[in-house]
Amino acid sequence: MINNENKDRQFVKIKALAQRYGVCERTIKKWKDAGLLIYIQVKRVVRYDVGACDESLRNNNIISPI
Repeated sequence: MINNENKDRQFVKIKALAQRYGVCERTIKKWKDAGLLIYIQVKRVVRYDVGACDESLRNNNIISPI
């Protein structure tokens, strides 16, 4: 069952997230390993929750508030 809260969530690959923040993919991996990014992983496939990542990075003063 899909609820409305999850319906509007956007999940992207590492390359798209790196472009969004203007950093390299290695930085995204470091942030992921540090627990700063919200993602889902099924086997080897990783997708990042854009809205949740934005919020997490703002809360940790890594990106400036929009």
